[in-house]
Amino acid sequence: MKSDYYHGLLEKGTTIDVDQLMKTEPTVGGDYMRMWTRVLAEDGARDWGDRFGAFCFLSPSDVKAFFARTGAKDITAGVESYFADKFTADPAFHEFYSLPFKDEHGKASTEPAAVQAKKLEQRKQDFFRFYTIRASAYYSKGSHDEWNIWQLLNELRVRGDERDHFGMGSQIAGYFEGHQVEPGAAESLISAGYAVTQSTPGSPAPAGSPKPTVVAQTAFSTSAIERLARHMTRKQEGQLTIVTDGPEAEAIKQMYDEALVAFRKGDLEAVLGHWEDDGAYLWPAVPPSIGKAAIRASYEAFFAQWTAEEIFHRYEIEISGDLAYSRFGTNLTLTPKNGGEPNHMTLEGIHVLHKRPSGWKFKVVIAINVPPPVA
Repeated sequence: MKSDYYHGLLEKGTTIDVDQLMKTEPTVGGDYMRMWTRVLAEDGARDWGDRFGAFCFLSPSDVKAFFARTGAKDITAGVESYFADKFTADPAFHEFYSLPFKDEHGKASTEPAAVQAKKLEQRKQDFFRFYTIRASAYYSKGSHDEWNIWQLLNELRVRGDERDHFGMGSQIAGYFEGHQVEPGAAESLISAGYAVTQSTPGSPAPAGSPKPTVVAQTAFSTSAIERLARHMTRKQEGQLTIVTDGPEAEAIKQMYDEALVAFRKGDLEAVLGHWEDDGAYLWPAVPPSIGKAAIRASYEAFFAQWTAEEIFHRYEIEISGDLAYSRFGTNLTLTPKNGGEPNHMTLEGIHVLHKRPSGWKFKVVIAINVPPPVA
């Protein structure tokens, strides 16, 4: 079965037989990147990596400190001690570095003993060479991709609107060798590890590439990966366009600011002034409100019951003529006016806007609840 079939099941939360999956579709580096991109980028709100305060990339000093923890005088002695301990305690490790070689079913290799002995010596040399001189982010495919995800997240943050708590000061810190990464390096992409870039979603990967399960091809209902993939593709093709610039985008942002102030104050008329007469308001756990009269009734009931505090997150804005759409996120704290504990909601949604002579108005607002992360 195709790996994208299993990925689709996972995105839908379907229970699958993991043992059968591993037999049919063994994991590859791209599967690791699919999982880790979600971990690094998604945060339940803006999807710009807000769960992380810093990225710390494995350095040669970190590796040396790990192998010196038992009191070894140098890294060579530390690796030798580690190898000996693991060879004794780990059956799979012991088998991999022992003769005769065996296949996955435990059957002994039929290769000549001399050939096996030469291969075993090479295995040991590779192990010692890697851990004594190469073990760090420099030589890790996954670390290279993680670096690029970190760099892209920060590039998006720097270009974001400071009114939405983006900008230069919102960048995620990065550390290597115990120090912050210097600005020039922090703003540079490096060679990809498992990542496969492509100009058109769904197009074949370059010949010789790993399975198509990396950033640009893993966007199955995953907004964070889709945005990173789109940004990466545009950047590498020299076609990156920031769609939140220009006078109309600024006018929309200004309208958002005014509407947010009115909502926080509970100013019903000011809120309704930003709506189209035939607008549609589709909000979780309440009936749809179609038309300004129904929208008025919804807001009246809301303001009568709750005092609202809102942290609003604007994402991309795209404009075509007198229509525009914007994806948004919001963190709401609703305190009952008749007393009681506040309620907290995290929402993600879409705004469709229509330009009128008096300015931009809400045409459609659609929002869904974002469930809290599973502990």
